[in-house]
Order: sequence, then structure tokens, then C-alpha cells
Amino acid sequence: MKKNLKRILSVLLCLLVLLGAASVASAASKPDDPETYKAATLRKTAGKSPDDVIGYVHDDRFKEGYDVLDVIDVSYHNGTIDWAKVYAAGVKNVMIRAGFRGYTQGVLQEDENFVSNVKAAKNAGLNVGLYFFSQAVTAAEGTEEAAYVIDLILLNNLKSYITLPIAIDFEYAVDNKGMETGRLYYAVLTKSEATAVNNAFCAKIALNGYKPMIYSNKDMLKGKLNANSLGYDIWLATWAQQANYDGNYVMWQYTADGSVNGISGKVDKSFYYVKSGSGTTPTDPGTDPSDPGTTPPADGSVTVSDSKQVITVYAPNTVLGVGNASQYTATINAANIDKLFASNSFTSPQWASSNTAVATVDQTGKVYAVADGKADITATLYVINKTTTPAQQWKFVATVPLTVSSGSSAGSSSEPQTPSTPSTPSTPSTPSTPSTPSTPSNPSTPSTGGGESDISDLISNMDVGSIISKMVNVLAYFTSFVIGIIKLISELRAE
Repeated sequence: MKKNLKRILSVLLCLLVLLGAASVASAASKPDDPETYKAATLRKTAGKSPDDVIGYVHDDRFKEGYDVLDVIDVSYHNGTIDWAKVYAAGVKNVMIRAGFRGYTQGVLQEDENFVSNVKAAKNAGLNVGLYFFSQAVTAAEGTEEAAYVIDLILLNNLKSYITLPIAIDFEYAVDNKGMETGRLYYAVLTKSEATAVNNAFCAKIALNGYKPMIYSNKDMLKGKLNANSLGYDIWLATWAQQANYDGNYVMWQYTADGSVNGISGKVDKSFYYVKSGSGTTPTDPGTDPSDPGTTPPADGSVTVSDSKQVITVYAPNTVLGVGNASQYTATINAANIDKLFASNSFTSPQWASSNTAVATVDQTGKVYAVADGKADITATLYVINKTTTPAQQWKFVATVPLTVSSGSSAGSSSEPQTPSTPSTPSTPSTPSTPSTPSTPSNPSTPSTGGGESDISDLISNMDVGSIISKMVNVLAYFTSFVIGIIKLISELRAE
């Protein structure tokens, strides 16, 4: 009996060691989430805001010349979301959390639902942007966080999914009592230091071809940041019926008490103020295939542009038979670019397909139908605005919705289905279009468009620290496991 009891205790000891190691590894690889207690605790102090948008008053500056878009923001904490129901409820824009920095350990962590939320929201028809909950305390950490977000996009092939801004969420973490806490809070940054963190994050995002944004609450903007020195759009958080903020902002998160069909529990809601006529977003003013004026006739041709008329695509076929091909052409309107940015440069359009299993496109704009289904064929033009310091990169996208059907004979049947990409992409010329200036020798433009991963971008943005941290966690777990096994064997031999 004593011998068996000793053996049982040895096994239990081994299990405890393993469980302890697992807990340590889990804590290290999944550091504390600064958003865990945010909404639940702050709702108690902010009071309930009405969910009906009629109850809110927009600032006078947005009453003329602006479209007001409804936006929600979500994370892992919103659980599993039925995006089809969300879209059917009238929600067309969402900011999805890509990840966060732990508020005590400072480890970068991907939101558990990041990839699934982005793909499902986009496939349901929503415009998608991202945010990252920062706890950066230096400009270098701000850059690191932005690089981490870019890594997540490239690793998961989500480049074509992101059409709204990418925001840094800069605020203090709160504990379960609603008290401010965390590494950012205890760092006690000066206004200049905190401002540098935000600008560093945004500069890295802009350099990679996305529209950066800064999310922060009114108290932080007024008391902890030099708001006038933030060189990027502001997403203001103040849960009230009026923003009552004199500083610049283009998005206003007005409640955390919202409700949307398809999402269980409460959800954050915002107003996004976009200049009328600028398209769905200032970042990616491409044609929305769901809009009534852009749906092409069956088997017919269509011409689509971004709302600024910077890039125009002519598609002779929007329905193709399987195995057939069609030559799309892109035209650049340099005069319109000059109207937007007095000093600028740009490269050739980047062609991409949202669903290469259905249709592929090479860098001359030749589209090849592969299998039945639907795909968006996009031509993306990256423009560098040299009038700002630092220079900012913008993208303009023209999108053609394509249907591939084995029942259609549209398109040319003499072309192969899978073309080889030419070594030097060319931009088709159109007589009515002003000539395109020469491409700068060293443009800071991603070399791929749409959903294609750029390996060089991925390597340059690689989060080495995160990889090393995960390797250390695995080694610690394995070491604890071995120690437990050795102890068990030793106990059994001693008997």
C-alpha cells in the first residue's frame, strides 16, 4: 500500500510540474490583455450612451461636405460574430483588432480572432480596417508594434482585405476595478515622448502603403499628448452625445453600449467623417461592387474608377467562361494626381485577384478564368505625396467584380489558364490619358498588390523578439517536462 501510494504521489507531482510549466508558458506567450477590463469597467463610470444614432450631435465642421459612415470595432472579446447578419443589419465598416502589447510584460500578441474576423467580415461585404492596442513606451516600440501588424497582414495574405485605416490604440490599460495601470501608465511619458510613439507607429504604417490613424480618448489627447504635433488622422474616443472636442479628428467613437445583430453583447460604435465624393474611405477610394451604379451588365464590358478618378480600368468582360481569358487595361490620370498632391511620384498599377482559385491576373492586366465562382480583379496605384514631411504613401484602387461560369463562352479560349508573370510589368496606354511621369528610381512602394505577400517586406518587418520569446517559452516547457519524467523514473527506481 505504501509503495503504491508513493507511486501515485510521484505521478501527481509530475503532473503538477507539467501543469505549472504549461501555465508559465501560457502566461509568457499570451501576456495580459490591456483590453480585458476596458469596456466592462469604463461603462460604469461613463454612463450609458444611447444606441440610436439620432441621439447624437455632430460637430458643425462636419455638417456640410462630409459623409458620415457608421463604423464598429471588435476584438476577441466580442466572441464569435455572424458577419452576414452584421452586414444585413446595415453595418458596412469595421475596425478589427489585430493584436496588442501586454500591459505588464510588454510582449506582442495577436488577437485570437484576428484572421477569422478579417476574412469573414470582408467576405460578408464589409470594409475592414485594423487597430492595435499599444502599450509602447518608446518611439522604437511604436515602430515595432506597427511592424508586427504589417507582419500579421503579410503572413496571413490579407493585404487586399484592408481598405480602412490601421490605427494605434493609445490609452492606459485598466484593471478589474477600473483603475489605470500597466507599463504605459507607470512609464509617465512626457507629452513629447508619447507623441513620438504615435508618430513612429503611423510613419511605419504609411511607409507600407496603408492609411494610419491614432485612437485615443479626450483626456489623453488633451493632457498626455501634443495633439497638434500628431501628423495623422485622429480617432477620438469620448462616450457622450456630443464630442465637444476642438482638436482635429475624423472618427468619433461615441459609445461602447451599441448593439448589432450578429454580435452578442455590447459593441463599440463610431462615426467616420469622410469628405463627400471621396469614396468609401480616404485610404482606399475604390469602386464598391455592391453599389447599384457599378454592377456591370451580364457578359458585358464595364469601366470603373476610384472616386478620385486617379486610376480607371476597362474590362471588356465581367463574366468569363472557364478556361477563357480577357485583357483588362488600366489608365492613370496624372492630372488628377497633381490636383491631389502638388509634388508626387507613382509606379505602375499592381494587378491582383481576390480569389486566385477562381481567376488569376498577370501584371499586364490579362485575366484568366480558372473555375466557377466570383473574384474581384483590382488595379492598385500607389502614389507618394511628397508635399508632406515625412512623405506619405496613398493607394487608389479600381475594382472589377468578375464572375466565372462554365456555362458562359465569354472571353478568348486561346489563352492558357495560368500565365507566367512578366518580369517587367507594363501599364497599358490610352490616347485620352495624360502621359505618366517616369517611375522614381527608389520608390517606397510595396512590390506586390492585392493579396500577394511580399517576401522582402515580410523579412524587413520580421518581429525577431516575438519569435525568440516563443522559442524560450517552448524550451522552458520542454525542460520542465523532462525534469518531471526524470523525477518519476528516479522515484520508481528507488522502490
